[in-house]
Amino acid sequence: MPDVPLAVSTEEYGAADIEPKATPQELRRWWLRDTIGPRFYPYIVKRVREETTCDGLRNFYFQLARREDLRDLVDPTQPKLFMVELTQQFRICWPDLPSTAPRATDKHPYGFLMLSEAWETSANLDLGATLDVRTLREGGKKWPIAASNKMLLRALSEDEALEDLPLLEVLNEIMLSLR
Repeated sequence: MPDVPLAVSTEEYGAADIEPKATPQELRRWWLRDTIGPRFYPYIVKRVREETTCDGLRNFYFQLARREDLRDLVDPTQPKLFMVELTQQFRICWPDLPSTAPRATDKHPYGFLMLSEAWETSANLDLGATLDVRTLREGGKKWPIAASNKMLLRALSEDEALEDLPLLEVLNEIMLSLR
């Protein structure tokens, strides 16, 4: 996929690719959604599989679409798979829009996945000197750009990820996201 131009961000929901696609080349614009949280970067990924644990955690396994040729360091006959947990790792991966990969299917396995610098650091350690995953980020601004008081209040009222957290933990997440 190296010959495909980087996808770019758009603030227009209607102009964004908000559904998974059959090929990575179809993903051209990711939605630059107005909200809060740690800073995330867009990646085009290929969903390989998803497993739900008995306690409801969703383990999402994927390949980086721009480097599907990466091989597992332990078993080079296998492709390199990455995994994120979609229900509780909100500092690592954003599972809702603008991420589209968590809704990918076998027919449409490609989507955007918003991943944080913490994920990038972990992935780079896992890959050793093979590759710096930050070079595979899609184009556009980091997301979210910033959080004003108005945006903060709107996000608190709409953010399902924060609904079940204790108030102090929510406030801590907010304060960390504003740094």
